[in-house]
Amino acid sequence: MMNFFARLNKFVSGPDKNPYQERKKMLEGKLDSLKSIGGYQASAITDYTGDLLTADFGQIREALEKTTAGVAKLYTTAEKTGKDLKIGNVRSVVITTAERVILIASTGEDARARIYAVVILDRNGNRALARPAIEKLLEDSLKALSA
Repeated sequence: MMNFFARLNKFVSGPDKNPYQERKKMLEGKLDSLKSIGGYQASAITDYTGDLLTADFGQIREALEKTTAGVAKLYTTAEKTGKDLKIGNVRSVVITTAERVILIASTGEDARARIYAVVILDRNGNRALARPAIEKLLEDSLKALSA
């Protein structure tokens, strides 16, 4: 028996369409470009609510799932802080711990589709390569979703 949300999704999108699966297919393979970055552990793309669109969980599934759940709230808070301080638009958020570095970037408030990219590196991960790779990932993902 189908659960309520599966039935609702089927009703809203028609019998042959599942918006989540369609978005996931559009983004398939986009995260592969990040895997060559030194210290790479995992990555994900989420929508503006923080819902996971696609992910490469690597060996740290739990850490990535917990991170993506709060991405939208964290980024929105950072953007508000940037506006309050009048320092310009926030381009990325970096969280550094003793074990890992988490980089979060967004397509921005004015983009046609508001999405976030999350990349988790080990503590010695190559941030210099990760930043432009995330920007390219967001650009490519936005194109794929807008097509």
